[in-house]
Amino acid sequence: MAQERRKHFRVTQLFVGQWHGGSGASPVRVGDLSAGGCFVQSLAMPKQGEYTTITVTVGERSFKFSGRVVYLDRVGFSVKFDPISESEARELDDRLAEAAAR
Repeated sequence: MAQERRKHFRVTQLFVGQWHGGSGASPVRVGDLSAGGCFVQSLAMPKQGEYTTITVTVGERSFKFSGRVVYLDRVGFSVKFDPISESEARELDDRLAEAAAR
């Protein structure tokens, strides 16, 4: 069995979001979301390594994250977020836990 490498609580659920990077911008669906990163479902694709911004709504709150594209897939891409504050990480974790309980 593979060892879990993730450091943050995550939820594999779709959320409404927006992607903006050097190669474009697009409304997207964000899934597999945690304080460390996310997977973005999008037809518009950035370049691997591109610095990008993801805005995602979880519950009634919008979060804006910056980070690097670390993986490309035919249906989207993964972003590793720049570190966020502990208070923002706690709030995101709380919102994600509420979303997962629904």
